[in-house]
Amino acid sequence: MKLVDKKGFLFNRLHVIDGFVLSVVVIGLIIFAASYLKGGEIEVKPPGEKVMVKATFLSFPYREEFLETYQVGDILAKDKSFLNGKVTDTKILDTYISLVDNQGNEVTDVHPFLKRALVTVEVELEREEPIIFFKGAEMVVNENHFLTTMTSDLSFKLESYEIIGE
Repeated sequence: MKLVDKKGFLFNRLHVIDGFVLSVVVIGLIIFAASYLKGGEIEVKPPGEKVMVKATFLSFPYREEFLETYQVGDILAKDKSFLNGKVTDTKILDTYISLVDNQGNEVTDVHPFLKRALVTVEVELEREEPIIFFKGAEMVVNENHFLTTMTSDLSFKLESYEIIGE
């Protein structure tokens, strides 16, 4: 008696593909039963307290016309909803470029096309001691965040933040 015959049956009774599907289903049921019977209640975490935060973001180098889309008073957005916050100040800054000239000297000057923006926002965020969350991510200085408004969505680096109104 062969293990698999010419028609693909295992031990002349069970087709190989059927056996594979059946074993996947059995393993899935075992995993589900083990996790279900493990016990423990599902923990629903209450939302953290809301705090007003003043944060300053520095953009990466972009063309100036992109950075000018951030205007004072723009409302901040997250996914398809708005946050309780707005842009309070914007400053366009020069970006510097360093190159070496033909004599081997370093030459530093303002980049002719790229600028940076320093954008200050005031926004109500969720805090779970000691962590403050901005759009679902922990606020950490020098971390990258997308600063999204109705007209813009560019990548910025968090320069600083402080809790206001406490």
